[in-house]
Amino acid sequence: MPDEEVLLHAISQSVQRARANGGDYPENVESVIDDEIAYRRGVIPALKQFKKHIKTHRLSKHDSPEIILRRFNAMRTLVQVLSIIYQKPVPEVRLGVITGEPGSSGSSCYIPAMHTIVLNGRLSVLTLLHEFAHALGKDEKAACKWSLNLFKKVYPRQFRRLMQANEGGEDSHFLTAGAANNNEGSGA
Repeated sequence: MPDEEVLLHAISQSVQRARANGGDYPENVESVIDDEIAYRRGVIPALKQFKKHIKTHRLSKHDSPEIILRRFNAMRTLVQVLSIIYQKPVPEVRLGVITGEPGSSGSSCYIPAMHTIVLNGRLSVLTLLHEFAHALGKDEKAACKWSLNLFKKVYPRQFRRLMQANEGGEDSHFLTAGAANNNEGSGA
């Protein structure tokens, strides 16, 4: 089977497994928010450097391939830096189908057998952090806790906006049991 077919099969299996077992997502965002959570030294500065380097606007389907590639390469570099901090092998980070549509990163996933993060939909920092947490060995609930709290520390304004959108009944951007049941739960 060619490499791309193996990857597509692994993605399909990963997403099906997560949806079949409910993914053990938290019931709501508040249940995993912990303002006292500690991260390894260097994690927050690394994400702040990424934030400084990359524009924080959401990518759209109208962005040029150069902008998308620049953001993707910066995300890969962030994963490399975080892997060094955690003294873990660097997972491969691959682009799936990038649409730029808001809230469409739900089919992104981490494939343990290939030690690969696949980003689909749009290039979401929160999704990348969540999938990297899986590469660290965290289950769904722990990955949600790790990624959401880290995102909140470095992107407080964007976090508040996402929380307001979530409360307003808009498509949930967060990994929660409600979102998982709406097929939005396998990526952030």
